[in-house]
Amino acid sequence: MRPFLLITPFFPPMSRIGAKRPLHFVRSMPEQGWDPIVFAAPVMEDASDETLEEAVPNNVNVYRWYAGPMRAYKHWAQSRGIAKKDPSAKPSAGGKGILSKTAKRLADKVSINPYFTPFDRYLWDVPTAIAAGLTLIRRHSPRAIYACGDPFTVFYTAVALKKMTGLPLVLDLRDPWALHDGKMALRPALTAKATHALEAACFKRADKIILNTEGAKKRYVSHYAGVVDADRFVAIRNSFDPELFQEVALEPFDRFTVLYFGTLRPFVQMEDFLRGLRRFVDREALTAEDIQVVVVGGINDETLVAAEQLELSDYLVTRPPISLRESMRYLRAADLLMLLNQDGTVLQIPGKFYDYLASGTPILALSTNEETDRIVEETGVGVSVSPRDSEAIADALGQYFRAKRDGNAVSSDPERVSAYTARAAAQSLAKLLDEVSV
Repeated sequence: MRPFLLITPFFPPMSRIGAKRPLHFVRSMPEQGWDPIVFAAPVMEDASDETLEEAVPNNVNVYRWYAGPMRAYKHWAQSRGIAKKDPSAKPSAGGKGILSKTAKRLADKVSINPYFTPFDRYLWDVPTAIAAGLTLIRRHSPRAIYACGDPFTVFYTAVALKKMTGLPLVLDLRDPWALHDGKMALRPALTAKATHALEAACFKRADKIILNTEGAKKRYVSHYAGVVDADRFVAIRNSFDPELFQEVALEPFDRFTVLYFGTLRPFVQMEDFLRGLRRFVDREALTAEDIQVVVVGGINDETLVAAEQLELSDYLVTRPPISLRESMRYLRAADLLMLLNQDGTVLQIPGKFYDYLASGTPILALSTNEETDRIVEETGVGVSVSPRDSEAIADALGQYFRAKRDGNAVSSDPERVSAYTARAAAQSLAKLLDEVSV
C-alpha cells in the first residue's frame, strides 16, 4: 500500500459540503492501492455530523493538525469547556437546531464580504500547517501530496511542502477559484487581480490540477495556454458512494412532491422554478393539497418573498436539515428532485446531483450548464430545462405529475449512473497518482 498525504481542512465530522469529496476518496482509495494520510483541521466553528465521522474507516490515519496558534488554542479551550462554540455557526446537518430568522438577518448584516480579500480564514494557519505537514511526511514517507480546496489557502501549504520535499503535488479544485465568474464579479478589481496571480503561482508549481467538471477543465486549459501545460489539467467529477447511505425508512408524502435537498444561497435561487410552478398549477387547477415543494435544509428570504408574490406560499414546505447519510428517506420518497444549476455556476455541477443519481428518483434540472444537461440526457435520469423557460418547467412538472396520477412509476437505471460512483472517481485519482509518483 502506497501512502499519500491528503490535505483538506474540511473533513468529517464537519458536515459542510467540502468534507464530502475527501471522505469519498478516503473510503475508496485503499481499494486502489493508495493509503491516505489525512491532514485536516480541528472541528470547531463548523457544524458537525457524527454519522459522517463513523463512515471514515478505522484504519485511516487522521491528523487534525491543520491549525495555527489561534485555531489550536480555540480548539483546546473549547474541548475543555473554557470557551463556548461560536453561536453563529451554521446548523448541523443532523438537524440539532437552526438559527432564528432574526438572528440570521442580524448575522447577514454584520458579516464581512467574503470576497473582499483574496484570502480565507485558514490563511493564518499556513505557517504552522507547513511545519505539521513536514512532520507527517517524515513519519509516513508519502509518495505524493494531494490538496483539496477550497479553502484555497491550503494550496499555499501544499506548494511549500512540495518545494521543501520534492514530492509530486496534485491540487484538486472542488469549485473554480479565479475563474468562478459569479464570485469574481463580487471582488474589487485589485482583489480579483491578486486572486488570479495567486492561482497562477500555485498552478505553475503543481504536477497535476484537478477540476471537477469537463467544462471547468476546458476553461482552465484555455485561460492558462502558454503558462501551464494543458496536460497538467485533469477532470475528475464529484461522485456518490452507495455504501455511505444508511438504510432508513422512507419519509412518506401524501401528495405529489418536488424536493430540493440543501440550502438556498447566492448563485442558487428558486425564483425561476416558482414561475414555472405557478404556470403549471394554473394550467391544471391544482391546490396545495395536490402538489407541494419541500426544501430539506435552509431557505432564504428571497425565496419566501417570491413565493408570496406568486401566491405559492401554501405550496412551499420546509424541513430541518438532516444528515447526508439519512438523506435517502427523503430523496427516494419524493416524486421529483429539483436541481438548480443556473447562471453563475456554469462551470460547476452541484454536489447534490450525484446523490440524486444514487436515489433513482427522477430529476428536474433547471440548468444553464451544458455538461449537466448532457449527463441528464445520457443517463436518462430526468429532464433538463432552461431556468428562463417557465413553460418548459410547467411541461416537465406535468409529465411527472401525470405519470404518478396514472400509476406509471418512473425511476432511473442504476447501470447508467455507475460511472459516477466514488469507486470510479477513486480509480481516476489513483491513475493520476500512479503517473506523478513514478
